[in-house]
Amino acid sequence: MKEKPIVCPLCKNKNHKHVDSINVSILKDIWSSNNIDISNMFDNLNSLNYYKCNNCSLGFFDPQISGDNDFYSQLGQDKLNYDYYEHGGKTEFEYAKKIISPESSVLDIGSGAGAFSNYLGPKVKYTGIELSSKAVEIAQKNKVNVIKSTIEEYVKTAKKKFDFIVVFQVLEHIEDIHSFIESTTSVLKDEGTLILAVPNNNSFICKTPNHILNLPPHHILHWNKKSLKRLAVEFKFSVNDIYCERVSQEHSMSFYFSLIDSFLKKIFFISPRIIKISNTRTLLSKVSWRIAALLIFFNIRIYKKCIGQTIIITMKKSISS
Repeated sequence: MKEKPIVCPLCKNKNHKHVDSINVSILKDIWSSNNIDISNMFDNLNSLNYYKCNNCSLGFFDPQISGDNDFYSQLGQDKLNYDYYEHGGKTEFEYAKKIISPESSVLDIGSGAGAFSNYLGPKVKYTGIELSSKAVEIAQKNKVNVIKSTIEEYVKTAKKKFDFIVVFQVLEHIEDIHSFIESTTSVLKDEGTLILAVPNNNSFICKTPNHILNLPPHHILHWNKKSLKRLAVEFKFSVNDIYCERVSQEHSMSFYFSLIDSFLKKIFFISPRIIKISNTRTLLSKVSWRIAALLIFFNIRIYKKCIGQTIIITMKKSISS
């Protein structure tokens, strides 16, 4: 049987670079060390391959295996993903609330427990959709309008379209981007606004080895400015704005670590890997964390001028899309 060609999930281009391979057994061990069991998610797989599209710059794992409800229930109970369901105070919340008009309708896809609704005015008609049962339970307890559904399921029975749709920290988890965006577009009004926020993989996070929250089955796609602009072209949106946050104080330690770790690897001619597995790499990481801690101790603040973890794109739907 002929092998199915590997294509970019976004632009469907076959021209890509093989960047790395990940040993599934080691991946399971890393998650297990953080009290997350993924042993049932990678049946008969020994490795995952990581590619970067030469056309649109999207990074993607193959095969694509994303987390299920059980995985996110485990993740939500762990300090690893602090305040996962409530997750307030994000850059994208502050950014989006300035754009959304006072009496508009808003659909929040992947809403968690609906924390974003707290940033909106009292006359905004808010609807959240969320896959996690626990998040929906919390939302309903707090009387926030959040429904348990995927966007593909939701549009089958949706009776209205929205002025604004926000998708915060979701696209990096999606297996079928085309199905997701096409379904999203179908419930957005003509000339309505779509706001997407994703981890920026042109920032320090792409240089951090064993960055567990940027690995499968949590993140299966790695976005950046170029791939987001390509998404707009692919689905006939016009781009209003692209905003890259700066490194926050909360992320400063991780920023310094990735900077130092990357520098030390260059000095010792060690190739960058998504997952570090050797004793030498482990030692370099320990040294990097110590130097990073010293920089924080002496209040070095160069991080404030550097690109941070999140990138946001605001797009308008054309009448014909």
